[in-house]
Amino acid sequence: VALRDGSWHFPPAVEVRLPQSIHDIVLRRVGRLSKASQDALRLAAVLGQQFSFTDLMAVAEQAEDQLLESLDEALERDLIRELDTGGTLSFSHTEIQQVIYEALSPLRRRALHRRAGLALEEWHASNMDAIAGQLAYHFIQAGDREKAFAYSLQAAQRAQLLHAHQDALSWYTQALGYLTDTEAYAAKRVDLYEGLGAMLQMQARFTEAIATYTAMRSASESIGDTAAQARAWRGLSGANNSLGDHHSALECAQRAEHMARVADAKIEIAASIQGQGWAMYKMGNPEAALAFGQQALDLSRTLNARNEMALSLNLLGAVSDLLGHYDQANLYWWEALALYREMGNRTRVGVILSNLGDTARMRGDYHTSVSLLQEALSIAREMENREGEMTYMNNLGGAWVGLGEFRAAETELRQVIRMPEAARWGTLSETYCFLAEACMRQGKLNEALEAARQALELGQQRDRPEFIGAAWRVLGMVVSHFHDVLEHDEEAGNASEYFARSAEVFSDIPMDGERARTLREWAEHERHRGDAARSQEMWRESLQLFNQLGMELEVERMQSRAE
Repeated sequence: VALRDGSWHFPPAVEVRLPQSIHDIVLRRVGRLSKASQDALRLAAVLGQQFSFTDLMAVAEQAEDQLLESLDEALERDLIRELDTGGTLSFSHTEIQQVIYEALSPLRRRALHRRAGLALEEWHASNMDAIAGQLAYHFIQAGDREKAFAYSLQAAQRAQLLHAHQDALSWYTQALGYLTDTEAYAAKRVDLYEGLGAMLQMQARFTEAIATYTAMRSASESIGDTAAQARAWRGLSGANNSLGDHHSALECAQRAEHMARVADAKIEIAASIQGQGWAMYKMGNPEAALAFGQQALDLSRTLNARNEMALSLNLLGAVSDLLGHYDQANLYWWEALALYREMGNRTRVGVILSNLGDTARMRGDYHTSVSLLQEALSIAREMENREGEMTYMNNLGGAWVGLGEFRAAETELRQVIRMPEAARWGTLSETYCFLAEACMRQGKLNEALEAARQALELGQQRDRPEFIGAAWRVLGMVVSHFHDVLEHDEEAGNASEYFARSAEVFSDIPMDGERARTLREWAEHERHRGDAARSQEMWRESLQLFNQLGMELEVERMQSRAE
């Protein structure tokens, strides 16, 4: 056990045996110490590779002066050393701590761990959160399942609060191993499943998150906690949305609202309304999503619930972005960003930076997009947010395509596809769309065609109209770009037909910015085919849409290409 970066790090469950020669040398050196010094080192070995004098004092049955003399003896023999962190000591070598610890009989180890746990509980009674991990370790080794569970859960919740998501997931998983199916654990079971579900969602382990939130719902029902049932249904809604099952997500969010109203849990009502808005957004119904988002925001403002306000603003920004109202989207997102920064929520700051970056990409401001997305990606990795990491890498790949950095885009996008969590990720269709264009621009026909077809298949499976429209467009671009090679390939299909389908999808949603992009690519295709009149008509319509949407950079690009 060692203290690093303000956190306790525990050894693996599998013990590594040292060579007998090292074992004997260490025991001979320890055996030359006085009995009091040997006793102090045994207790220190139980505390870990590093230990504080304060904690050893709490556990040891020696007066302070005697303990100092015992430690001085060990310091003189270079068995332990003082660290620069003030009051912290360490065994000189990990082997010394390991040999002393292994020399204790199993019965004595358990007794000393229990003694350490109880003493530290009393000594740190006013600040138990800070040492919850230590206490969990000692009571696990002592065989005290009840305290092992309680402190593992407490350590998990503290790590989650500090946004140490991987540590939180480890502690929640450990607590799960000490959970018993008794009435006394019922309420704690709900807390455990809720935290574990959130961490699994963060790590993009969506199927496991669904199973965990389902268990939370059952546990909540067993104790009649309707507010917790609402939170469980909301967790299920979010996980289903991430998997691309938006109809299930909507149903779960509706159930969450029902249970929240039964419980009169107003903040949960706002959150569940916002959840319904996200499902509608993913299903391509921006009008309904906008209504839900505004309703959730109004209620959140009334309650002064800052987190729910920020979540609602994020939804409204996403819907505005979908509709091509980019200035309005940015206003919503900058307000959400300010709230998250006030709350110190780095994970959500990353989400909003990514959204702002993707809007910059949609507007054609690729340099700004790359800068914002790289900042978001850095935060996601810092906060161990696996879902965010996939999303931001995907968006960054799209921005690299816009900048003409096709090799960098391909590298980024293939990394996303290779991530184990990506297989069931609801946004993977968009990744393949970006990849198809990156490969096409590098002259990679087979890879581009395969990626475009994969994008279309995934978009249709997930029932995501915006991805379906983008897939039809990139398929048209690939077939048009490699026309000379694919001219007699019946399987390749007709580029004009693909562009027509894309334009139709984006008219139905509606997504005018994306329709403008489709019309621009279609116009280029018709120009190469020799239909100048049709090409000019589509080009003018595309330019008009970009102008209406205030997408100045795209307008400039079209004007320069026309010249």
